[in-house]
Amino acid sequence: MFVSTCRGHTGTVYTVAAMPDGQRILSCGSDKTVRVWLLNGALQNTFRRRTGSVKALVALPDNQHALLGSHNKTVKLFNV
Repeated sequence: MFVSTCRGHTGTVYTVAAMPDGQRILSCGSDKTVRVWLLNGALQNTFRRRTGSVKALVALPDNQHALLGSHNKTVKLFNV
């Protein structure tokens, strides 16, 4: 049984990661956005990239940062 659904991406979702605090979820996709969700499915924030869809992400243990892997062949440190 599903507890909640996060809706808002306008393209394929490539990666989902849980923040270590257990309160937030990160998602990224072909729509060139990274989204921060609360566990109940509510959208907390949307970050738009200008170039390259975000293909991968990982939440860091400090609960403040994530690493993003992009289609434009870069890895970026991201302040959640």
